[in-house]
Amino acid sequence: MPCYEVRLTSVEFKAKHKDLLLKALKSLGYRTTETTNKVYVKNFNMTFDLKNEKVIMEDTYQYRLNDIKVQYSKECIQEAAKKKKWLLKKLANNKFQAKRY
Repeated sequence: MPCYEVRLTSVEFKAKHKDLLLKALKSLGYRTTETTNKVYVKNFNMTFDLKNEKVIMEDTYQYRLNDIKVQYSKECIQEAAKKKKWLLKKLANNKFQAKRY
């Protein structure tokens, strides 16, 4: 019998843009490697399967995944505002306002 147990979890994560995901992970200070359809986070042994839109990780890192989701959302908002030539103003933590100029 093993003296410890590792439980893996598969969570749905719809990251359509690999570049934005990598940018979000880098801004959080995570080390990554990538293949065509997968991104590996070395810090926490997470695998982002972009083809199946899932993340495979240990249960204990769920809070890290939540941080990654927030940062990915921020990167998407910033990229969309930049493409539309809108000003992005930070109102509060995780709250932004986009204005046309």
